[in-house]
Amino acid sequence: MSKSKTCKSKTPGKVLGVRPAFSSILVEHLSPQEVMGSVLTLSETADVGTPQAYVLAIGPGLDQTKLGFEVGDRVIVQGNFVPMPKPEGQTRPLGVVEVHNIKAVLEE
Repeated sequence: MSKSKTCKSKTPGKVLGVRPAFSSILVEHLSPQEVMGSVLTLSETADVGTPQAYVLAIGPGLDQTKLGFEVGDRVIVQGNFVPMPKPEGQTRPLGVVEVHNIKAVLEE
């Protein structure tokens, strides 16, 4: 006979951090202004090129030696992502993407 875990309802607290699960990658999205390297005010719908982000964490189900990128790399992200809540002190939006959504690593 197996025991099942029960979860008591809790009041959500402050988000202190986000960790990607299995084969997901946590990224920090750059704003269009950061990508353009400008202080111009841009509309959110302005087409400024490819979306870019920094890799913050790599899920434990991925072999990091075979990915071609690592934590801290600036990457081009294409496709869907799951928006994440911002931990305290976080200013840029966070998202979780799958490995196939990272298309290139930018050399800085």
